Amino acid sequence: MDYNPENETQEQEDSSLYLCFVRHVGKETGGEHRYEFIFSENPDVFWGENFEYKPCGLCNELIPDVKYVDKTSVVRTLINLDIVTDSNCFSFQDCADGIVALAWENIDDYDEYPDEGRLVFPFGEEYDDVERKLALKHIFID
Repeated sequence: MDYNPENETQEQEDSSLYLCFVRHVGKETGGEHRYEFIFSENPDVFWGENFEYKPCGLCNELIPDVKYVDKTSVVRTLINLDIVTDSNCFSFQDCADGIVALAWENIDDYDEYPDEGRLVFPFGEEYDDVERKLALKHIFID
């Protein structure tokens, strides 16, 4: 593989990003779930309309304010993730406070706990850590 300075620059930019929102876009033709992983350089100020309401699941389509979004990455996987925005217990503020994760692997249909562990994505997790966790399950960010 040839050296490409643009790739190195992109990797440096990505390493300064933090996961702040996960959105389930839908299920694709092959049965894969499509998610948007939304990253920000400033998780301390990341916010959106109705983020303070509890529970998140009662709000229609929570979306972060675009001024806080620095990168949106697409993730396609057969793994079903439970997402806090569908929760009937927590607010989005609970994610920012570290009470609950943004998204976690739904293991209800598994016969036993996954040997390689369960995917869990807390608010404010570094981009590189998100990418590494996904790669361990053979999932790659588009």
